[in-house]
Amino acid sequence: MLRTFFVLLLIVTLAPPGLCAPPKPRPYTGIAALVVHMPLSQPETPTLIILYREPGVGRIGEFPLTRLPRFALADGTLLAVMGKKGKWLKVAYDEAGREGWLESARSWECQPWEQFLRGRLVRLLPGIRKEYHTLRNEPSDSASQLDPSSGQHDALRVIEVKGDWAMVMAGTAFYGWLRWRDADGRFLISIDTGFTPQKH
Repeated sequence: MLRTFFVLLLIVTLAPPGLCAPPKPRPYTGIAALVVHMPLSQPETPTLIILYREPGVGRIGEFPLTRLPRFALADGTLLAVMGKKGKWLKVAYDEAGREGWLESARSWECQPWEQFLRGRLVRLLPGIRKEYHTLRNEPSDSASQLDPSSGQHDALRVIEVKGDWAMVMAGTAFYGWLRWRDADGRFLISIDTGFTPQKH
């Protein structure tokens, strides 16, 4: 018994860094998507974001845009918006989920997720529970499941979004509903950055 304990202790002690570390939590979706367009005049200069504890009050500091939890896009940077007051937007500024307010620039685009996701290609995140991989015939956890393998496609096209659910097209003609975020408001999908739908 004592020998087994020391063997396990040795394995944990000598394990490479990160092997025993818990996986990073999936980011929160918030209420909307913010696309921050990078300035074309100085592409090498990092864009600095000034964050406040409240809109315009209690300055937290300046942060390089590249340090904020984000999703890369071909034509800009995508942030999740947690709250909105006029032209002020609340975003997370670190992986721990601490939040601050920033003033939106004229060239930025803030879109509700229902609008932003429509027409985009998404992929299910690895390591999520099996039930999230199954398409359903309605946007409900109690709705009938469709083909269990239907959600295993590499890319899914979002047709419509209702709350936490997205109607997606899998393959060329297979439609169904799946959750794009869980009950805690965390992402269950990644957004394909290689395609930007035309918004009308």
